[in-house]
Amino acid sequence: AVAALGLLLILLGVADDPLQWRRWSAALAGLLFAGGLHHAARRSGLWRYHLLAVLSVSGGILLSITVRDGGYLGLRVYLVAMGVVVFVHGAALFSRFTREHPIPPGVTDEHE
Repeated sequence: AVAALGLLLILLGVADDPLQWRRWSAALAGLLFAGGLHHAARRSGLWRYHLLAVLSVSGGILLSITVRDGGYLGLRVYLVAMGVVVFVHGAALFSRFTREHPIPPGVTDEHE
């Protein structure tokens, strides 16, 4: 997917313009992060990582298309947004785990 994006940028003639690389950096980051999420999905068998991967790619591409500041604003927004999404996802999983596996009464972490 990353190679496909690079080839697309070369074919569109934007590969030699540094400002265009900055503009498309959010899409590239989205593809790279999605690769890690897809790997996690394949290893764990959990579909939620595929959903996060789709969100990663679509968010990166959307920000690359819509944000036109000439800098890295799209990448910054992408990284903050995906950080919030991953944090909320992890907090929800942790909350569910602690509800399903409560600590039995009388159990402490102190060693005698």
